Amino acid sequence: MGGAVARVAEGATAFAERSMPFVLNAVTGWRDATAAEEHIAWARAVNDAAAGASTGRAYVNSLGDSGAGRSSYSPETYERLAALKREYDPTNVLRLNQNIEP
Repeated sequence: MGGAVARVAEGATAFAERSMPFVLNAVTGWRDATAAEEHIAWARAVNDAAAGASTGRAYVNSLGDSGAGRSSYSPETYERLAALKREYDPTNVLRLNQNIEP
């Protein structure tokens, strides 16, 4: 982050959280289904260890939970995106991934 990313005003685009110098994304993967708890635990431990340096907002491309997209945007930006969604997708056809409710 930083550099050119930080020189753009946050409200100028839908890309949010331009104040943070780094993005942390704990990526997990395993082949043995019985190892799931172990891998999920270490990924959560990594995120918990970094929580003190966090802005509390998520990078939208790293979200996995339904409904978590709201944490990626300022309230003003989220409402602007929701207004666009109401205009162009009022029936919420494009509802997968990081959905913004119309």
